[in-house]
Amino acid sequence: LVGSEMCIRDRYSRGVPIGGTSAGMAILGQYVYTAAVDSVTSPEALANPYNSFITIATDFLKIPIMKGLITDTHFYERDRMGRFVTFLARIKKDHSKDRIVGIACDEATAVLVDGTQG
Repeated sequence: LVGSEMCIRDRYSRGVPIGGTSAGMAILGQYVYTAAVDSVTSPEALANPYNSFITIATDFLKIPIMKGLITDTHFYERDRMGRFVTFLARIKKDHSKDRIVGIACDEATAVLVDGTQG
């Protein structure tokens, strides 16, 4: 993955738009749910916000406009609302005093983050 990470960072630094679906979207934020141990369901996450299945990494791609952001995919179809709220709360408590933003999408959905303000 180091080669992929470097390639994506290089393209981003040259102004090439980047994006992804499913796991490709999941790695774009500053915070990434890795599922390193196993996947966590919404009921499991809500019952125990420190469940060992909740593994969150930081700064995989280090994209400045994605600072403070976590994403999730297959949101409604796989009932991920509860786990996503748990991710946001955990990140706020454990990692950041700053604003945390979550973007969660279903299939056939697109979001554009272009870094402009206004």
